[in-house]
Amino acid sequence: MATDDKSTNVTTGSSAKNEVVVSAAIAPPTTGMAVTTNAVTAEPPSTGMAVTANAASTESAATGMAVIPNAEGASEPICWQSGDWQEHQGTVPPYNGIEVLAVPVYGNTGSLESVGVTIVDYTLIKEGAKTLLDFTLSQITHEKESPLTPKTDSSTLDGFIKFRLLQNAPDHALLFLSLTYGLVSPSNKNVQGCILHVPLTAL
Repeated sequence: MATDDKSTNVTTGSSAKNEVVVSAAIAPPTTGMAVTTNAVTAEPPSTGMAVTANAASTESAATGMAVIPNAEGASEPICWQSGDWQEHQGTVPPYNGIEVLAVPVYGNTGSLESVGVTIVDYTLIKEGAKTLLDFTLSQITHEKESPLTPKTDSSTLDGFIKFRLLQNAPDHALLFLSLTYGLVSPSNKNVQGCILHVPLTAL
C-alpha cells in the first residue's frame, strides 16, 4: 500500500501490479483501493440487482486512487487513476495507466439527474484515447452496463462499466468497472470493482 499526499483529497491506493486489496468497509468506498490481476487469472465480474444488501462482504474495489473534490457544482469532476499511474510518462508504450472522470449533473432540487463519465486510456498514446459515456438516472438505478470495447487503434479497453446503488451506501451511486487494458504482452491488466462514488444530491 502506498499513500499519495499530493492533495488532501487523494486517498490511499495501490500502485503495485497484480496486488490484491479487498475493502470491507461499510461506508461508501472513497479509498480507491482495488483488485488488479493478470487478465488470465481474473475472476468473473459480479452481477446483481440495484440496492443490494450486504454487498460489502462480496464486492471489492478497483486498484488505483480516487481524487474526491469538494463538490460545489455539477461541473466538478470526481477522478480515479489506475494503480499503475505514473507521475512522469515514459518514452515508449505503455505510457501510463487509465484515468476515469465522473461529472455529476444535478437538477434544480439538488437531486442527481445524470453522470457523464470519461475514461482515458494512456497505454498507446501520451495524450490518451478517450471514451465518453453518459448515464441517466434511470440507467443508474437499473444498473445498466455500458460495454467498453476498443473503437480506435489507440484504445485498449475491453469490458464494461456501470453504476450500482447499495444499501450500505444509500446516499451515493457507486461506479464499478470490470475491464482489461494495457499491452497484450506480457499481459493485459484487469481491474474489477468499485473505483469511486457520486453523491445522489448536490453537496
